[in-house]
Amino acid sequence: MTESNATGRIESTISTLKQGAMQVAVDKAREEVSGWRQTLQDSGEQQLTPVADNLTALETELERQPLDGAAIGRLMRTLAEQTRAVAASDLVSNSDSEVADRLQSLARLLDNESASISDAGSSL
Repeated sequence: MTESNATGRIESTISTLKQGAMQVAVDKAREEVSGWRQTLQDSGEQQLTPVADNLTALETELERQPLDGAAIGRLMRTLAEQTRAVAASDLVSNSDSEVADRLQSLARLLDNESASISDAGSSL
């Protein structure tokens, strides 16, 4: 993934999460998650495999009816932790501090929104 593609995808996800995860349509959420999963898988970076695996798990949760807010929230918290780790890793931190900063912002939003989804429980 090129730096400009990474920045654009990060900004898109931040914009979506700023709407509030509870306000985002499930189809839009699945599209966002699927796009990230594919991007990470296509990168060929082994460090990103666990993140892609959790995105696959999140995709699965977003297809369930009814949605399980607690499970989705847990996955989002895990993804927030993984996003922080990627931001601090050699994959990003040595190449562009702006991307690292945006990834940290994304991680904070994932944490915040995971709490609201978890609190909603199975009433999603």
